[in-house]
Amino acid sequence: MYPGEDLTGRKYIQQLSRFHNLWDITHSYNRENVQNALKLEKLPGVEFYIEDLPSWLSWLYQLEFEQRIYYYLW
Repeated sequence: MYPGEDLTGRKYIQQLSRFHNLWDITHSYNRENVQNALKLEKLPGVEFYIEDLPSWLSWLYQLEFEQRIYYYLW
C-alpha cells in the first residue's frame, strides 16, 4: 500500500465499514494490493469490485490530458 490516495481510501473504508455495508469499486491495477490487504485484515460488510474500461479505450491512459478523460469515463 502506498501513502496518499491508497492509504486514505483504505482508512475511509475501515471507518465507514464499522457502521455501513460498502461496495468498493476500484481499477484492476489495484487488484493485487486489495487481495494482499484482505489477507491481513478482513473487512466484513465490504464487497470489492474490480472494474476496467473496455480495452479499446486504454490508449487514453497513455497521454497526459487524455488520462483525465479516461478517469472521467471510468
